[in-house]
Amino acid sequence: MWFLGLKVERICEEINSAKRRVIYVAPGIRKTVSEAIIKTVTRLGPDSTTVIVDCDETSCRLGYGDTEAIKLLTSKGVIVRQSKGLRFGLLICDDRGLVIFTCGVVCGERYSKYRNSQCNRSCA
Repeated sequence: MWFLGLKVERICEEINSAKRRVIYVAPGIRKTVSEAIIKTVTRLGPDSTTVIVDCDETSCRLGYGDTEAIKLLTSKGVIVRQSKGLRFGLLICDDRGLVIFTCGVVCGERYSKYRNSQCNRSCA
């Protein structure tokens, strides 16, 4: 087992390199990840991809993702499932699975003492 930092670009590379399936589970989703998923659905078919995110407004407000990315997926016919309160991530591309831990771009009041150090950045 090993640990590595995953930036959004690397997540997109993993998705784009999938040959059979993609499962994306996370508190939110960014537009670039949505675009990679749409390319994969176009290339592999609609049954090849599963997307599960926390579509709640609080999740978006905390910076885990944005509503435009979700709207983009649904406008292209990608089914987006809801999991309220989800705060970890999982990316499976073919037979490779990655656990993704993120923190929101903006943190709630209870995390204000960490705002400048830990929470005001992407951790995945």
